[in-house]
Amino acid sequence: MRLTWLLLFSLVLIQGCSVTADRTAPAPVRDAAKPRPAPPPPPARKADEPEVYAYRAPAEPVFKPARPVLALVEKAEDQRSIGDLAGAAVTLERALRIERRNPHLWNRLAQVRLDQGDYAQAGSLAAKSNALAGDAPDLRRDNARIMAAADRARRR
Repeated sequence: MRLTWLLLFSLVLIQGCSVTADRTAPAPVRDAAKPRPAPPPPPARKADEPEVYAYRAPAEPVFKPARPVLALVEKAEDQRSIGDLAGAAVTLERALRIERRNPHLWNRLAQVRLDQGDYAQAGSLAAKSNALAGDAPDLRRDNARIMAAADRARRR
């Protein structure tokens, strides 16, 4: 009889350990045929409250270089016009140390390298300018012209 009670007690104990008390109900299932309720309308705006709009990036990015960079670009253009291509390249590289992310500077340096006959670097600098240009169609067009001219010159 003791053995029976011991066996029965063991079975109850084992059964009690295997059952968890915290059972979660399954998630409710939404009928796909029923439309979802419309979200509530936004609260009415008071007359003295300012109207707020979502931010929209400008269509064409505006690149405003710093005053020293403008002076260096002007100097580089003067050097290029008199044929001092090495000096123009050095001046543009100096401007790039000030503004690394200015795509116009990369474009000008690409043009100088093209004029120098360094076609591989001209194409690579024009591609760098394109990567920074964003949505500037004129700049992208000029970069494409430089890359095409560099490709043509390399194939000769």
